[in-house]
Amino acid sequence: NFGRDFAMMISLDADDTEKVRRSGMVLRDNEYVLIEDARVESEWDENGYQTRLNAWAKTAEREYEIEGRVLSLIPLRNRRPRPDGSMMLTRITEGMTEFRCDGQVGYGLSEYLDQIVDGKPVGLDQA
Repeated sequence: NFGRDFAMMISLDADDTEKVRRSGMVLRDNEYVLIEDARVESEWDENGYQTRLNAWAKTAEREYEIEGRVLSLIPLRNRRPRPDGSMMLTRITEGMTEFRCDGQVGYGLSEYLDQIVDGKPVGLDQA
């Protein structure tokens, strides 16, 4: 959230085939515009938690460059059974983040949800 007339949400969602869906929206001048393409490059600490990010997002009208610096972070876990009875473990990291875009400063969450496979968050290799 950069202000009353400028906000953004970027979503990258990868599935088991490693295909990534890139989406989101930008609020600009009281109008929502869909994001057509996006990338996020993340920096991680020694525990694999995000510390900084650089993002790029493209709408039909223009492109955006976004920088993010994580101010504080809450690591969470979610465990739930799969239909076959095995357990699925999801690591969730919610970081209160300072964002910069178009000369404006905004605050919001950088949130990463990663499935844990063989003891490792799978998204560290993709974000």
